[in-house]
Order: sequence, then structure tokens, then C-alpha cells
Amino acid sequence: MKKILSSFIRKRNDKYYVYVEYIDEVGKKKQKSQGSFINKKDADKKLIEVKNSINNDIYALPSNISFTNRCYRYYDSKLGISENTIACAKSIVKKHVEPYWGNMKLSDITVNKYQTFVNYVFQKDLAYRSKRKIMQLCNAVLNEAYRLQEINKKITDFIILPKNNKTHEEEIYSIEEIKQILNALESESIYFQNAIKLLIYGGLRRGEVLGLTWDCVDFENKTIKIQYNLQYIEGKYIMKQPKSKSSIRKISLPDHVFDMLKKEKLRQNKLKLQGLMKEKEYDTVCINSNNNYYNPYNLDITFKRFIKRIGLEFKKLHALRHSHVSMLVASGVDVKTISERVGHSDISITLKIYAHAFKENDKIAVDKIDNILSQ
Repeated sequence: MKKILSSFIRKRNDKYYVYVEYIDEVGKKKQKSQGSFINKKDADKKLIEVKNSINNDIYALPSNISFTNRCYRYYDSKLGISENTIACAKSIVKKHVEPYWGNMKLSDITVNKYQTFVNYVFQKDLAYRSKRKIMQLCNAVLNEAYRLQEINKKITDFIILPKNNKTHEEEIYSIEEIKQILNALESESIYFQNAIKLLIYGGLRRGEVLGLTWDCVDFENKTIKIQYNLQYIEGKYIMKQPKSKSSIRKISLPDHVFDMLKKEKLRQNKLKLQGLMKEKEYDTVCINSNNNYYNPYNLDITFKRFIKRIGLEFKKLHALRHSHVSMLVASGVDVKTISERVGHSDISITLKIYAHAFKENDKIAVDKIDNILSQ
């Protein structure tokens, strides 16, 4: 535990130095310079300032911990944080924080240095949302360091975040591209086919598709219940409940998709009878070639190779979900139904994310009204 012993002025070579003497974490007595001054009056002024901050318990003793290490350890003392959130934070530190800051001490970071880092992040070729996530983590670390008196200035109060001048539209596959994908799927493995068709016809998230279990498939009413999200974190599979209540939902699927599900159910039942499929804690619909859980990252990789192989411009797997919504909008489905189907907690989220699709649909509506009144 660090402890402040005293603060004082020392004259050396016609200059006045202000020092704080303290005991460090291992019990050694140390001194930290607070600056040098040409005249005694300025040194006295600085000494009073330092003493006031000590007396008001806001003086930050120097810390040997690096900013990078502090970022890695940010969630160590936090309760109720999901493993996925921690894994994402560590990934951000490894990719964007550590390469930039290296071993620089937390106490050596200044407003100017941090602003330069902020500008660097916002110049990177990343989605604006990704840049914001980097800054949210780094800002949280600095704010906590200030609260814990590891630094003596709330650096984030002086930082300016660059504005997002780019208008962002979600990537989608056109109807013709979706048709091409569906046709090409017929020559792919059954494991890949099942996952991609559920993504296209259900508008589901990746984790929701891979977390779909057989007890959530209602063959009689031709609906599926979304209540799990499969994740793969640090070498192990984790089945989680969705973040919000609205994400737990029932949706309908076309007859031919249920025909596909019936065939897959029979196939898996045969494998179980033959002893070729081990019992899993969660009996998932989508499995891999080893009859185990389908790794989310492997699905991403397989999809990217598949898209390039069939000659389409690659857009991320999540684009299939956006394409699903865009097709619903183009078909005239109301926003409330769409919002409930895709598991948004509020229709405003749907309107914001798919504003471009609704704008196009509005143009179609105007043409229809004009045609009616022109007759």
C-alpha cells in the first residue's frame, strides 16, 4: 500500500524542485519530482497546489502499471460480466491498444498523447461502431484509474472524438444474389446448407442459428423458438440466453425449410442409434461433420470461401440477416412485425438500422398512391 510521507522544495543549480516523498508498494522510500522552477515564488505556488491535492485526497501517486496491462485487467474485479464481453475486451487490447501503447506507464499518459491515440483509432479502416468500442474500453480504464487515484487528471474530459462523416448502410445481398447462394448451396455439405438456409429464411443471428435446439422446433405449427445463443470462447462452447427478452421469440418458417429440418432430425436420430453421435448437453439442430457443436468462427470461414467460390462479392455472414429484413420491407411487411421477428427490443432500432430499406419502400408507396389517384 502506497503512503505519502511529505512534500518539499529542494534548491539545486539555481533552480527550485518540488518533490513528493512516499513509500511504494514494496515498502521502499521514493521521491517523485513535481517540476522545476527558476524562482522560489513559482516553486512555493506549486508546493501549495501539491499539498492541497494531498490534503483533499486527490493526489495520484506514480504507478508502474502500464496502460496496456491496466486495460487487460479492467474486468478482473467486475461482477456479472459475461465471458464473451471479457473476451471481446481482451481482443480489443491485443489488436488495438497493445501495439500502440506497448509498455508505456499509465501515469505517463497525457491529454496530448491520448488525443493522438484517439485520432489514430478514428483514422483506422474500421467500422465506426468498432472505433467507438475501442474508445469506450480505453475511456473506461482511464476514468477508473482517475477514480482510484492512479492518475491525477481525468484525461477523458479533455478529449475530442472525431465525428463520423460517413453515412453507414448495412451490407446486404440482393434478391438475385440470395437466389444464387441458395442454388449453389445444393452442392455443399448438409451441415453448411442447414445453417445458411436458417439464416436466410429466419433472419437469425449466427449464434441463434447454431444455438437452436430440437426441443425448440415445433413441427406441428411450423415455428421455431429462439432462446439460446451459441458462443465459442477461449476453447470452449458456451450456450447463453439472449441479451434481451425481445430476443427470445417464436418465428414461422416456410414448409420446405421444415422439410429440410425433418430430414436432418431423422439423419441425426439414425446417427444416435448407430452410436456415431455422442450425447451433448444441448441437442442442437446445426452440427459439424464430427457431429458436435458447429463452431461459429468455422461457419464464418466456410461462408467466406463459399461466397468467393461462387463468384459473388463477399459480405459478412451477418449480411444474410440484413438481406432477410430488406426483403421483408420490400414485400410491404409492417415494421412492428419485422422488429418482433428479428428480436429487436424496440421498432426504433429496426427503423434506424434499416432506414435505407424503408426509404426505398416509401418511394414505392408514393408511386402506388400516384397510380391509384391517376386512374
